[in-house]
Amino acid sequence: MLLTAVHAAYIGTGAIVLMVVAGLGVHYARRVRRALRRQQFQLDTALNNMSHGLCMFDAAGVLRLFNTRYLEVFGIPDAKVEVGSTLRAMLAHLENAGIISGDQDRYAAELIAAMAAGRPTRARRELGDGRTVLITNRPLPRGGWVATHEDISERVRSERQAQEANAYLRDVIEAMPAGLILYDSEDRYVLCNRRFDAMYPKTVDLRVPGMRFEEMIRAGLARGVYDESRSRGEAWITERLAAHTKPWSVYEQRHADGRWMRVEDSHTPGRGHIGIRIDITELKQREEQLRLENIKLDAAMQNMSQGLVMFDRDGKLIVCNQKYGQLYALPDELTRPGTSHEAILAHRLASGVMAESDIGVIAARTRRGAPLAPSEALFELKDGRTVLVKMRLLDNGGWVATHEDITDRREAEAQIAHMAHHDALTGLPNRVLLRERLDEALAHAERGQHIAVLYLDLDHFKSINDTLGHGIGDELLKTVAARLRDCLRETDTIARLGGDEFAIIQTEIASPSDVASLAARIRDALTMPYELDGHQVPADVSIGISLAPEDTLDPDQLLKNADMALYRSKADGRGTYRFFEPQMDERVRTRRTLELDLRNALANGEFELYFQPVVNLARNQISACETLLRWHHPTRGMVPPVEFIPVAEETGLINQIGEWVLRQACREAASWPTDIAVAVNLSPVQFKNQNLALLIVSALGESGLAARRLELEITEAVLLQNNEATLATLHRLRELGVRIAMDDFGTGYSSLSYLRSFPFDKIKIDRSFINDLDEKDESGAIVQAVTSLASRLKIATTAEGVETQAQLQMIQDLGCTEMQGYLYSRPVPAKDLVRFFAPAREAAGSVA
Repeated sequence: MLLTAVHAAYIGTGAIVLMVVAGLGVHYARRVRRALRRQQFQLDTALNNMSHGLCMFDAAGVLRLFNTRYLEVFGIPDAKVEVGSTLRAMLAHLENAGIISGDQDRYAAELIAAMAAGRPTRARRELGDGRTVLITNRPLPRGGWVATHEDISERVRSERQAQEANAYLRDVIEAMPAGLILYDSEDRYVLCNRRFDAMYPKTVDLRVPGMRFEEMIRAGLARGVYDESRSRGEAWITERLAAHTKPWSVYEQRHADGRWMRVEDSHTPGRGHIGIRIDITELKQREEQLRLENIKLDAAMQNMSQGLVMFDRDGKLIVCNQKYGQLYALPDELTRPGTSHEAILAHRLASGVMAESDIGVIAARTRRGAPLAPSEALFELKDGRTVLVKMRLLDNGGWVATHEDITDRREAEAQIAHMAHHDALTGLPNRVLLRERLDEALAHAERGQHIAVLYLDLDHFKSINDTLGHGIGDELLKTVAARLRDCLRETDTIARLGGDEFAIIQTEIASPSDVASLAARIRDALTMPYELDGHQVPADVSIGISLAPEDTLDPDQLLKNADMALYRSKADGRGTYRFFEPQMDERVRTRRTLELDLRNALANGEFELYFQPVVNLARNQISACETLLRWHHPTRGMVPPVEFIPVAEETGLINQIGEWVLRQACREAASWPTDIAVAVNLSPVQFKNQNLALLIVSALGESGLAARRLELEITEAVLLQNNEATLATLHRLRELGVRIAMDDFGTGYSSLSYLRSFPFDKIKIDRSFINDLDEKDESGAIVQAVTSLASRLKIATTAEGVETQAQLQMIQDLGCTEMQGYLYSRPVPAKDLVRFFAPAREAAGSVA
């Protein structure tokens, strides 16, 4: 299509030319016209073949020229645009056609003004059909302007796709868990992600396009980023640059803040550079924790008391500790990972550590393909050691095993088992083993055999133990055990039950006479004198015997019967033996009933205090009253002390009863005349109570009785049981003002020695000496010696058991200072004692 404006311009020009050359002739005119037409055609062709739409406007914004490409760009029919149209009219047409939108008047005004000012403009307009047109307006020198219109939709689409791709790539880079940095082929910074900035915050400001790599690391060095560069400076930079030039490098980098980075650098095909940074701080921490755990594990393994070894499913060594190698004397090369189990077993066999049969057992259990199962086994090594091997399976098909040298443990267990069944002092079987042997013997008795159980108890052993000490007592027991062994056959059993009690099981007896014969032999052996640490110690034995199956086949009852027979032997004077008789059981039940009743007596208020006056012979006055305990049994009536006091001492009830007696006596005495004291007997058992002194102080404080009015009577047995501790307690009491008297003086072994070790206030001469004064001169001599010694030591002497006037006269002549006995008064209840106090002097005078 030809442009109308071009036609008009060329026609006008042609007319002018024709007029000028009219005179040249028609021929020449024709030639000129043809030339002009060719030029017109060429110009028209050139305009219409342009890739851009073109328009030319005059200064007023009136269209003077356009090509067909302009119409194509905007999709305008030919008839809608013509030369002479104004810019505003053209824009209005395009807007009405839906091709463009916006404020067209403003656009036209601003464009005309810009052209008039000589300012070129360039802008993109989005058409209604989605295409994009680039409009370029260039002012003409003589006014007006030329506008080109280029459809750049494809270019815009490509740019957008590139932008979207770049944005996606950037998102991918930013989403990376690692830090990333890019350098170009000249080592100039291109970009990095935010993760990289977070890893290297001290150099964020340096990462600008064009910054060189070397400048970057030098700045980081100066700012203290790299802990690894400390004190190395240029040497570190040289190493870093050398690594940077390598096609690929990986190393770990420690920062000054303690973080660790894995650095991976590589070159791109275009000789650029990519750096990847991975924060491995947690990994390094886990590695350190794992290293420490491995150290602990290794320390634990190497310090185990057992050998530990682990093999894989192929029987190859994974790990073992030093104990394992030491246990079997393995050379170092056999304790290295990868060593076969067969090689280790072969060494054990070749070195003679284990027997071939044991090696075979182990090899069979661990042979590849064999069904492995957890196991425990004991192996006796050739050097006498015992090894306990425990094997457990692993999930991967291998196994782990512990090898423990239990030689010492087995010896200790054997020793413990022996101790559990034997007496430590004598080495004899104890009660436990006795019972086992008795069960075995009774099994034979059920099949017709006869057996006997003998209970033995050394007579007066306690006195020997207390007098000569526990060391002598122990030696005596060991010697007795040896003599008893010599009396028995191998089929018999002897056991120590505790203290001075022994038991014997005699088997395969034909008649009771066999048992009686054994009892006689035992007594003959045990009554022979003992020479122990320079002391000649006498001993005797009481024996109780029970037979099976004659008496019973029940083991407990058989032992009980022998015990009852022993009790009867002691009751009959000791130093003999007795066979069990059914009526003995009744006496034992009676004693046990007494014990039970005794436990209830204190709570039921069945005890009562009686008092017996003690008369001062010089003043003929009551100086004290001895406290005596009476038990009013609800069914048996009055039970004598000689019957229940031993039971109370044996059961420990004497502590509770003794405390009640002490407190009650102090309360009673507090109401007496102030010159009359109260005497209270203390059992040896009570002195085992470490709080005895506090108890006495409490009783005095509670009753208000002066300490000088309390006399504590003790026997020699009190001092024998723990001399130093007892003396310390007595001294504390005496310092409080309490008076201490030795009761039953002369009946023990060392009475005189205790007068030297403790300043007693009074000696009470035993009634056995007073009873014999009329018949035995030696009794009088002993009493006189005691009173003479007491006089020199300024100790009062009380004669016990004075019943006749003749005895009174004799004790006065022998120098006794006090008397006590039926001659003056029997023991009386507290309520009847008052009558002795008012006429005390007269009553005392009548005795004199």
